[in-house]
Amino acid sequence: MEGTKAIRALIKIACALLVAGLVASTGSVGVVRTTSAATLDTRVFGTNMGLFDGNEQMLSNTGTQQILIGWHTPVVRMPFRTSLTDAVELQALQTIKTIGATPLVIVHGAVDATVLADDTHLLSLVAQVFGSSLVYVEFGNEEDLAGVNDVAYTNSWNATVPSLKAAHPYRRQTSSRGMSTSAVRPTRPATA
Repeated sequence: MEGTKAIRALIKIACALLVAGLVASTGSVGVVRTTSAATLDTRVFGTNMGLFDGNEQMLSNTGTQQILIGWHTPVVRMPFRTSLTDAVELQALQTIKTIGATPLVIVHGAVDATVLADDTHLLSLVAQVFGSSLVYVEFGNEEDLAGVNDVAYTNSWNATVPSLKAAHPYRRQTSSRGMSTSAVRPTRPATA
């Protein structure tokens, strides 16, 4: 039930962002110009895949997939959940590939005691579907909400991300705050 509420909330947010982007691009409030999907500003599009279970709408509904294909959706953000099997995760990755989007996968971060082993496995699943194609990787998912402070997050990043980047150099790592490692490289040492 909570998963359904969360999905509905995400859909509302996505729709609000879509409308805001379309209104902002028209230059006038209340008038939305008509345009084809191919000419829409792709900065407006991209979507989150909730993936709370194997019944994710993006996986099971070909109509939804066709809409996202028609929109030329450039990025789909996908979490890896500990409650799901590799088969479901691979199905989700294959769906993103079918849509023609670039995946932004959320690997485990500082809240995971075996983060390096777990994330190495998750990125091996990504490689099974996307090979050496571009994939964005988000380290952790808003872990500050789980009580992880900046020092613990940075220490986990420093202990994990260099190994992940060495094993998967074609992946682009980002922090859970959405900053690319080309702009931000956490290195602050742990404090006692």
